[in-house]
Amino acid sequence: GSSLCVLDIPSDISGIVTLDDLTLKAEFKTPGEHSCYITLLEHQVVLSDYTSGTLSLFDLDAEGMPVGEPRTIRFEGSGPDTVRQTGPHIHSSWVSPDGKSIIVVDLGCDRIYRYSVVDGRVKEESQEIFALPSGCGPRHCAFSHDGTKLYVATELSDEVLVYSFPKMTLLQR
Repeated sequence: GSSLCVLDIPSDISGIVTLDDLTLKAEFKTPGEHSCYITLLEHQVVLSDYTSGTLSLFDLDAEGMPVGEPRTIRFEGSGPDTVRQTGPHIHSSWVSPDGKSIIVVDLGCDRIYRYSVVDGRVKEESQEIFALPSGCGPRHCAFSHDGTKLYVATELSDEVLVYSFPKMTLLQR
């Protein structure tokens, strides 16, 4: 399994921080497998869990420490690549520039999921699903500076897809 580790960095450090400068403050087991990306919201930490095809959501207290049991969002499906897309593989999640949405990238199903962010947390029931070109294997994305475009890097088709945002219309491939 995976863990979410909270580290303390001394406030008097200047320059390069090494592992010796860090202190483990707390460690939390995650319900997902092979967490590979972390997104910080105002009141929640979101882990993208590659192998289990899940998001693990940890609520945060006023000091930024996880509290309570983490919640899990499970995804289903597959893609046309019978080796690399046998199920969902959540690779990353990204907060929109306006802070009102979180974008979740699923390499295994050629999809992007969008959730609303309300009061600094993912609103789980607000899921929207956007199908990407079959077999592309989306991995990471970035927003344009003005927030009107979403650039999606694909691993399997080795291209960049450009979408309008928030409409999610494919503009360029």
